[in-house]
Amino acid sequence: MLKRLSLVVLAACALACADDEPRITVTPEGALFTREADAAEPGDFAAVPSYVVANEGGQNAYVATCGDNVDAPIDQAVDGQWTQYTASYCPASATRGTARIARSRPRMGLSVIRDAGLYRVRVEYVTESNAKLTAVSDTFRVR
Repeated sequence: MLKRLSLVVLAACALACADDEPRITVTPEGALFTREADAAEPGDFAAVPSYVVANEGGQNAYVATCGDNVDAPIDQAVDGQWTQYTASYCPASATRGTARIARSRPRMGLSVIRDAGLYRVRVEYVTESNAKLTAVSDTFRVR
């Protein structure tokens, strides 16, 4: 009986401790984005996909920012492999920094993509215990 009770207590502690860790999710605000004329670069076309970064765990996480937006690399699928497409998108007029992602306090991010293809967002974050982790979005297409 004592052995069984110990196992139940250990399992309950493991679940409680797991809820304390941050669980970052990255959700693109669409599955298909269309490139349109880029006013900053006449003759060029770009899509500007946006995404939501949320924390579904109990502990805070910290992400890189550009102004008020999450600053994350974009990966492109090339010949069946994920390749970094852009390091991030941050206009010169914005300030780079770090922001806290708390439970129920999502943040937005966006990127500029000039090429058609299959993409994903890769958010690198740090936990309060200094663990460096990565969350990856579902894929989306740019046409």
